[in-house]
Amino acid sequence: MLDILNGYGHGFVAIPTILACRQTGVLDALHTNGSLRVDELAHKISGNTGHLAAALRLLETLGWLDRDESGSYSIHVDENRYLEIPGDAIDWLQFPVDQYLIGKLQPSSRHFGTLPNWVDRIENSWNVSSKDTAKLLDGFFAVPLLTALNQLNWLAADAGDELSFAASPEPVREKVASLLKGLGWATQAEHGLVLTDLGGFVSQRALILGTLCSYTPMLSQLPELLAGNPSNVFGRDQAGHETHVERTLNVVASGFQHEKYFADVEDIIVSIFDQPLDQQPDFVADMGCGDGTFLKRVHRVIAEKTARGRAVTERVVRMIGVDFNDKALEATDETLGEIPHLVTKGDIGDPDQLACDLRRQGIEDSESILHIRSFLDHDRPFVEPSDSAAVARRRRIDYQGVYVDSNGSAIEPAVAVQSLVEHLGRWRSVTTRHGLIILEVHCVRPSVARNVLDQGESLHFDAYHAYSMQYLVDADVFTMCAAEVGLFAKPDYFRRYPKTLPFCRITLSWFEPRNYTIRNGDPRDINVIAALGGSSKPITDDTIEVCLEQDPANTYVVEQDGSILAAAICIRTKDSSSRLHDPTGDVVQIKAILLGDGIARKEMHDELMQFVTQQSSLKAGVKKVVPSDQLANDAVDDNSVAAEPVLSHTARTLVDDTVQCLMEGNGETFSPQKTFYELGLDSLDHMELVTTLGNALGTQFDSSVLTSHNTPESLGRYLQKREQKKSGSIFSFLKRSSN
Repeated sequence: MLDILNGYGHGFVAIPTILACRQTGVLDALHTNGSLRVDELAHKISGNTGHLAAALRLLETLGWLDRDESGSYSIHVDENRYLEIPGDAIDWLQFPVDQYLIGKLQPSSRHFGTLPNWVDRIENSWNVSSKDTAKLLDGFFAVPLLTALNQLNWLAADAGDELSFAASPEPVREKVASLLKGLGWATQAEHGLVLTDLGGFVSQRALILGTLCSYTPMLSQLPELLAGNPSNVFGRDQAGHETHVERTLNVVASGFQHEKYFADVEDIIVSIFDQPLDQQPDFVADMGCGDGTFLKRVHRVIAEKTARGRAVTERVVRMIGVDFNDKALEATDETLGEIPHLVTKGDIGDPDQLACDLRRQGIEDSESILHIRSFLDHDRPFVEPSDSAAVARRRRIDYQGVYVDSNGSAIEPAVAVQSLVEHLGRWRSVTTRHGLIILEVHCVRPSVARNVLDQGESLHFDAYHAYSMQYLVDADVFTMCAAEVGLFAKPDYFRRYPKTLPFCRITLSWFEPRNYTIRNGDPRDINVIAALGGSSKPITDDTIEVCLEQDPANTYVVEQDGSILAAAICIRTKDSSSRLHDPTGDVVQIKAILLGDGIARKEMHDELMQFVTQQSSLKAGVKKVVPSDQLANDAVDDNSVAAEPVLSHTARTLVDDTVQCLMEGNGETFSPQKTFYELGLDSLDHMELVTTLGNALGTQFDSSVLTSHNTPESLGRYLQKREQKKSGSIFSFLKRSSN
């Protein structure tokens, strides 16, 4: 059912975007001119190229616009549905839902008496011709309603339990009941209004949409962002509070949403603090510490689950809360309480200054610090890159993120990516032997996000982050930027989310510094790369040159002190047997690992193969990473080739294998008789399980089946019977690596 929540989020951002494009003349201009680039469109409507690009990207992901190879946008055939969306729908963003629910909306308010109109529209599917459009409108309406009900704790019930809105006046209760029934969240039973299974699900996960709802002030002013003055939106009130976001709701909802990922950090913390004492850090510094909850959890894990915790009196671990916001530091100080700690002001863009400030506070040994942070790098202040030559080289790579400056203008993707490289380079200089732990969120390309629309948050998430001038990059771009400055994720602790689907929204990396860097190849590297491996290399010089020219993002060069030590040449193809390059193919073939003389060949081969395999698997749309036959035969160590095997399964073993893949490292606790909840699977895992099984079986089924078949054994039997009725019991399933 997580797909339903994702759909709500899509509607909440898509409807204001569509209405803003209609109001500012964007869609009329495309209808009139047929096809326009962002800059041409901005000229016609006197618009802002950056925010306009973010809006067009959303409409492309939605399938309402097409974009050609030149970057020109056009209306998709027969996509005139935007004309059906009621223009006054945007008023819902101004409706004081919480005040209405508790009966405090004054008769003098312009919103008084308008709710029946919204109820009628929902009950009549908004009087639009398309179910997809009605679904977007439902989502647009549902997000503020669900957030308000959650804040009032009015949906604190399980499916089948009676709902009571005693604090609400009778006329309001009647309308709320109609709304909940219209959205499918409640139904009328003999003993009263009760939550449906869907209602129980959304009530328990309402805060997932709270972060999105916190951007209501910004979304209500999208016309100003597209064709006005962005500074009118991104201001501060007299008390100094941001006017484009409700920050308190944002912080609370973000903490709830990120809980799953914080849990996975525990494995890394335990590994670090189970080492011999003299190899452990004495400080844990959280940049962007918020209210200190993450640091408090880290300290609890150390104290309760590690050898260091058992020796805490011998050697104390101190938490360091770092934030640019004074109120955050005050909150962290209060949260950590008696836990040994200190707080200090710091800017994620200036780690050298942080190191100086910590020395002034008595921490002389920077090697004793473990740096951690969560979901912050994309929200750093933009710094113009200094290496213009590197920017020029990057223009050969097809980066597809959308980046906006403070004036609303577009930042060229190559510039944004180089800025990230230099940002991570500054952090490389302060990263110690203990490494750098980063949780980060990423964008997903429209062509991929469109195919997995409700399986992920990308449509709405990427849009509102771009609107608010945050700098999301693709997952593989982020790890590539880190490699360019000598930071590499430890493979055993690297996590990606979703775990098994062909796109990646979030990564957890424990970066370690190495004495070499890896970058994408460049045509100017051809002579040096061609000389690697001598005459016995499994690839011709002409092939290397073509790959460097046509697909530099899938070529990799290892450098140390300016010299090339090794290279990897890959191509993206339609299938494993194809020899033709296809930039949209779902297979990456590793054609050659080329090693120079004078290096530890086996170690370099294994590390490069590991990196390339991980990097390729992160690319959006890639389902399989395989070596060529020649490379597989000549590999120094066959175990280093992480190709994904094709396995034959019965339905029951398919379920077991998929569940264990989703359990990621906890497979020893697997039992087919345990419930999915007992096995540690959450709602995101449920969606992945249903999607993966559906793809393997060539059919689709709703995640609600997991309610009645809530163990691997029960689900396997159900699918086995279904498959036997169709065509027999054996089929093939492509199992993705979880790392």
